Amino acid sequence: TRCADSVHTTAAATLRQAVALIFDRIVATEGLDDGGQAVRNLNLSPEDLAAREGHDRSVNAVGATKAGLLLFNDLCALAAGQSGPWLQVPPLPKAFALDMLEFVLSHHSVVFTELPNFERLLGGRLASLLMTSLRAGDIVEDESAEIVERRLLMRT
Repeated sequence: TRCADSVHTTAAATLRQAVALIFDRIVATEGLDDGGQAVRNLNLSPEDLAAREGHDRSVNAVGATKAGLLLFNDLCALAAGQSGPWLQVPPLPKAFALDMLEFVLSHHSVVFTELPNFERLLGGRLASLLMTSLRAGDIVEDESAEIVERRLLMRT
């Protein structure tokens, strides 16, 4: 059905934009140099600017940074076939979640190299997901889907 495909495509594009906005806000709020990838004209509120001034990147994430941590954690859970507790969504197709992870990592890599909380999350959740996916003994329901998933994981 073309109508259903159109709805799914629109929903996926909307989610991708929302994810991009959250990570663009993290880059701006944390004062990260992303090489010009993120949108620079995000109008930071006085509260965001004040938080940027006195914010220690190694402790207690707040605002967009906290939302980004929760979102990335949920994307990892969705890619592992679980539900997303913060997003409050049931399991989604793994390929979609992997695509979202690849998008975040390729467009906002500075977040994961400069912010310790994201670095730890990346090392814990994504490494675990990769190891689980690459285990030789896994029973594969759809071999072609698994090949796509592994290829996306390897690109990240």
